[in-house]
Amino acid sequence: MATFYLSEKDFGERERVVASHGEMRAASFCYSTGARAIRVENARGYFIVLPFWGHQVWRASFDGMDLHMKTGIEEPREAAQFLESYGCFMMHSGLCGVGGPGPEDDHKVHGDLPVAPFGDPRIECGEDAGGKYMVVLGTYHHYKSFSVNYKFTSGYKLYENGTVLHLSVHVDNLRNAPMEYAYLCHINFRPMDGATLYSTAPCDEKHIRVHKNIPATMPEKEAKDLKAYMDAMQKTPEVHLTVDRERQIYDPEIVSTLFYKGDEEGYAHTMQCRPDGYACYVKHPVEPLGYSLRWISRTSDEDAMGMVLPASSEHKGYSHAKREGQIRTIAAGGTLDMDITFGLLVPVEAEEVRKKIEKVLR
Repeated sequence: MATFYLSEKDFGERERVVASHGEMRAASFCYSTGARAIRVENARGYFIVLPFWGHQVWRASFDGMDLHMKTGIEEPREAAQFLESYGCFMMHSGLCGVGGPGPEDDHKVHGDLPVAPFGDPRIECGEDAGGKYMVVLGTYHHYKSFSVNYKFTSGYKLYENGTVLHLSVHVDNLRNAPMEYAYLCHINFRPMDGATLYSTAPCDEKHIRVHKNIPATMPEKEAKDLKAYMDAMQKTPEVHLTVDRERQIYDPEIVSTLFYKGDEEGYAHTMQCRPDGYACYVKHPVEPLGYSLRWISRTSDEDAMGMVLPASSEHKGYSHAKREGQIRTIAAGGTLDMDITFGLLVPVEAEEVRKKIEKVLR
């Protein structure tokens, strides 16, 4: 395995190839906004990581299909708040809390990770049973005197002929005391009208919790229609499984908690399957990510299918998660490892996953 270490001076106005491996290449560049980025390409497509700003995956496209959400923001900015430059394909959330902070909380929306200043950018090239691959890695060190000291390392692995990203998350608790945490992997696919949602979360009232939050500023008629659709989702979840902008209401958004069953290895599976058989796909471990969220937003400016946001808690901030017993801990000096797969499946692969989902739900 070879490792290529990068520094800020490797990112300029002109794109620069910083690593190559088989038919894969990695290039560094800067957007016109100054945001620094790494593009990894194979014969099937590419993904783009923002190595110093939250280690977000900004864009991904394979087999000619853009997977990321639609947004009014074409180029990212390394802003102080992620909502000032929101349009990524995937971002980390946590670890001090996820979602909107409650009145008792002092953390940012979705915690410290979305815009965390990651460092130590590097690219690993290697080969294993899956073939040749590249991994884009970065590490964030979070320290607050007398309370928290951790390192968060994120890596995105792509194979030479692959169309899915293999995310690895590693957390080191550097204090000699247990560390509380909450984590959410915010994966924002593009909705595909006519597609069908499949998952190993049973489609019944017991395994979905629709959070019926309606903005106070919403006009009366729109608020009434949104509430009616939310009620229908809760009572008959099947109404939202066929993606249909004309018949569904996700303006500004609907968030639901899904309770998944795992396969024989403990993994949950989710697909947005198009009529032509191609599918957006997420695979995540049910433990410790047992409060997976479904976030769908379809406005005039945003179009996002967060068909599953694997999470260790719900999205209402640290205090709510603490009261509900959702906050988890890492032992003193201990570590946490999680792996999540997301990207595009071709029809044959999607059919295999659909059969696996059917087996889990029997």
